[in-house]
Amino acid sequence: MGKHIVAALLVGVMLAWTTALGFAQDPEERANAIALTLREVGNSGQSGVASLAETPRGITFVAIGLDDQTPGVVRSAFIHEGTCASHGGVMYQLDDVVGGNSSTRLQVDLNTLKQQRFAITVHETPEAASPTVACAQHTPAGT
Repeated sequence: MGKHIVAALLVGVMLAWTTALGFAQDPEERANAIALTLREVGNSGQSGVASLAETPRGITFVAIGLDDQTPGVVRSAFIHEGTCASHGGVMYQLDDVVGGNSSTRLQVDLNTLKQQRFAITVHETPEAASPTVACAQHTPAGT
């Protein structure tokens, strides 16, 4: 499945889920979402999409979908300060990516995140120190 289709599906599912739970009734609130391309690192063969969407209550949902959907494979994921080429400390630990998918609720509003430069990393194993296999980065508008 193409990366753009996966991104659209992830954002669509996240928005439908938040709407169904009564979180995002206003069209402007439903529009507060971003999709970032997870690019392969070090010939890992891993790529995909990371989608972030916010509820009116200031909770940000982060969904990760890797192209490799191998059942039972577990990988750790994080949001780091900085970029894929030079990331700093961990801002948020995300739920493990299991079978290529992960969904995490963060107690931070998406607009706060969007004002920062950050990288989302997916690692080879559940160990945080394992090699990064995929990375997506966000650069704030105007920088």
